[in-house]
Formats: sequence, structure tokens, C-alpha cells
Amino acid sequence: MIEKAVAIDPNYARARTLLAWGHLSDVFMGWSEDPVRSLGIAFEAAQTALAMDATDNWSHWVVGVVLLYQGQHDRACAAYDRALELNPNDADVLAQFAGFLNYVGKPEEAVETVERAMRLNPHCPWWYLWMLGWAEQLAGHPERAVAVIERIGNPIAEARLVSVMSLMILGREAEARDEAAVVLRLKPDFTVRQFAASQPYQDPSRMEVLAETMRAAGNPD
Repeated sequence: MIEKAVAIDPNYARARTLLAWGHLSDVFMGWSEDPVRSLGIAFEAAQTALAMDATDNWSHWVVGVVLLYQGQHDRACAAYDRALELNPNDADVLAQFAGFLNYVGKPEEAVETVERAMRLNPHCPWWYLWMLGWAEQLAGHPERAVAVIERIGNPIAEARLVSVMSLMILGREAEARDEAAVVLRLKPDFTVRQFAASQPYQDPSRMEVLAETMRAAGNPD
């Protein structure tokens, strides 16, 4: 449908941005059969959107996400900063920026950022809670992380991983293993190795620790 929008109006910058976001979603949700190609398409679409309308903060945001997944954390941060400079009250971009902060080792700041996004959008979508729970877990607050993810109601597999790791940290191994089993029911092809390879942590040792925690809970390598 986005491609149809681009075909109808090739100069519609927001449609190009959403096209980029669609391909990015394929990458970070593990759906793309060729992540490198998907990132390339996303980057090209986002750059085209920027050339059409450099005042659209979403274009800068999506460029930032592409750069993050390409491992260019400093350039990604600059793109996020520009997106938020153009619209500091964009709750969705703020919540996504929290994810970036998690990847670069600033989970405490990520918690504050998501909470600000939730004040701006009190009827926020469920994935804000995912970002918050993830940030709480990385910040060393596993009990809060578990409580936040429980608020989602029926979390997707990737969100449940926050609970898996947090429960293991709390020493609640039986519950962690139950959650790990649910992850596999929701996503039968899930492996720790594949998941770890998709995560653009600036400090790779952070992902290594998380991976070991998931394996200990029963997630397959």
C-alpha cells in the first residue's frame, strides 16, 4: 500500500519514510531474508524522503535507525537529535529514541525518555511499554521490568525476552523457563544466536551477557 502511495505521488516524502520504516521493521523483527538488502532499501528511501522534505522529523528519525543497524552509532545519534530538534514533542520518536539509548549503554536515560513519551501520549501503543521494560532491565531494575511487560497483556516474543532475562536475574528460574517456552511457541524458529546477531549494541559484551542469560533459561542457541 505504501508503494502504491509512492506511485500515485512520487514526491510524497512521508510515504517514502514509511516505505523505509517497513523495510526496517523486517530487519529488527527478524523477518527479512536479506537484512543487508533491506537496510539498503530503507536507507535509500529515507534519504530520498530527506531530499524531498528536510523538515520532516520522521525522515531524520528513520535515517537514524538505519545508521544504528549499520553500526554507525555516532551518526545515528546525530540523526535522532535532528529529528527531535524538529519536533521535540513527537512521542513515537521519543519512545524509539529510548531504544537507541538502550543500545548505546544509557538505559537510565532511556527510562526517562520513554516516561516522557508516555506523558505526551498517555494512550500510547503497547510497544512503549516494551521499550520501558527493556530499559528498566538494562538499568538494573528487573522487578520493574517484569511488571512493565506484564502490563502489555499479551506480549510478542521479543518483548517476552525482557521478562525471560529479568526473571533469571531475579533467580526465578522456573518462571523464566516458562516464559522462554512461550517465546518458542510464538516464534518456533527463534535462536539466541540469530537474535544476538540482529541487535546493534554499541558494546558487544552487553549482548553476550544477555545471550548467556537467555540460554540459561532454555532458549536454544
